[in-house]
Amino acid sequence: MDRAKARKAKKALEGKEVTIRKFTWLNKSLVRVKKKFGMLGIAILTPPFLSIPLGSIVMAKFFKHNRLALPILVVSVAFWGVVLTVLSIQFNLRF
Repeated sequence: MDRAKARKAKKALEGKEVTIRKFTWLNKSLVRVKKKFGMLGIAILTPPFLSIPLGSIVMAKFFKHNRLALPILVVSVAFWGVVLTVLSIQFNLRF
């Protein structure tokens, strides 16, 4: 996050045009989940709906000072791994 902020400041100092970020439907959805469910909501939604790297970036953006963010993400990924494995065995799904 700091590197992106520094790069944006460097562009502004060089006189290059800095693009204004748009508030997209994905950003709105993430903020809504953050406000309604907090860190656990983002962690639970990360593996099935967001990619794990994107979920990690979102957690770092919103909860950078919380020491439980990484352990909660790891537990969430393990949870979804178990759930999807059990479902694939239960319904005899072979990929």
